[in-house]
Amino acid sequence: NISVVLFPEGKVSETGELLPLKPGAGLIAIEMGVSIIPVNIIGSQTICPYGKLVPRSRGIVEIIFEKPLVFSRKESYTQATERITEALKKM
Repeated sequence: NISVVLFPEGKVSETGELLPLKPGAGLIAIEMGVSIIPVNIIGSQTICPYGKLVPRSRGIVEIIFEKPLVFSRKESYTQATERITEALKKM
C-alpha cells in the first residue's frame, strides 16, 4: 500500500493560515480515483519557521487526520478542490 503526501497550497504558508489550493488537488483526486485525507499539522511553524531549512528548536507537533474525502468522476476538478478546501478550513 502506497501513500503520497502532497501540499496542495504549492508552498508553505508564512503565517500558518491556509493558502488557496492549486487546482491540481482536484485533478489528482478525480483522475487518480483516490481518497484525499485532510491533515492539519499544528506547531511546525515554531520548530521550523518559514524560510528555514534547519529546525530552530525542539517542540511538539500535533497532526490531525480527518475522514477521507471520496470523489465521483462526475465532479469537476474545481468542485473537488473546493471540497478539499472546505474540509481543511473546518480543521
